[in-house]
Formats: sequence, C-alpha cells, structure tokens
Amino acid sequence: MNTAIIGLGNIGSQLATNLTAGGQSIIVADRTLAKAEKLAGKLGGEAKPMPIADAISKADVVILAIYFDAIKELLATYRGALAGKIVVDPSNPLAPDGKGGFKKTIPADQSSGQLIAALLPEGAELVKAFGTLGAESLGSGVNRLNGLSGSGQSRCQAHCGKRLFACQSRRC
Repeated sequence: MNTAIIGLGNIGSQLATNLTAGGQSIIVADRTLAKAEKLAGKLGGEAKPMPIADAISKADVVILAIYFDAIKELLATYRGALAGKIVVDPSNPLAPDGKGGFKKTIPADQSSGQLIAALLPEGAELVKAFGTLGAESLGSGVNRLNGLSGSGQSRCQAHCGKRLFACQSRRC
C-alpha cells in the first residue's frame, strides 16, 4: 500500500520522519511542491515529493495532516480522487479560547469525524488517529495508533497499522 502525507507542518513532518526511519516508502505533499521537496531531501530516498493531486492519486492511504478547516476545503477539491482510499484524520476542531485554553470550533453535539466522514465520497473510509498526540509525543517515541476509530478502522489496522509505525522496531 502507498501512503501519502498531505501537510508537512509539525505533525505531518514528524509522521514522515517516523515512517521513513522505519524503512517505509512514503509520498509527501504540501501546498507548495518546494516544501515537499525540501522535506524529502532531508528524509532520503524513502520519501517522494509530489503535488497534492498526484499524491492522492497514487496513494491507498492518505494522511491529512492539516487543520480541520483546510481538510474541508481539500475534500471539496479532491473528493472524487479519494474514493476507495483510507483517509487518516488527526485534526481537532479547536481554537484558543482567550483564557489560555482551547475551545471547540464546531457545535458541541457534533464531532469532526462525523463532519469529515459526511464529506468523503462513497467507498472512502475514515480513520481518526493521532489527534491526541502532539508532534513532540510522536517524536519522542509515543508511536501507536492512538484513539483509532472510524469506518476504516479494521481495514487500516489490517493493511496500514504496521506501516504507520514500523519505526517502533527500529528506534522507538
């Protein structure tokens, strides 16, 4: 299975680092190809940079390591290309509350998983994972499918769980 990481900020870059450290070949993509090329250059031959459209097209598993609102925009743009894919979403719909904490940016009776699942095309499967882990935790060896849930859960465990954290046996 081919895995693509879309979004190369703190979470996406750390996931890419973990996967390539575990000997996994991945696809990396960001709004600018230059950012993907830069990260791929640091990670070596296991990471292949591509534009977002190509990365989604070539991947079986698409990790959306971007903000919640950006995921909604990306799904509107690439909805048809995601049919039949496992879509991994680590996002949380949170924003600063002005008091040093965070607040939910969607109604209390909704979940980001419900909202994103409704935007996916038929045949795509959603997996919520990594949402409770910051980049620091991912970098320190806390490498597990934390809080794995959604329609693609068993398929992801069967087909991509080993891939997502193959690095455990090497460095974690």
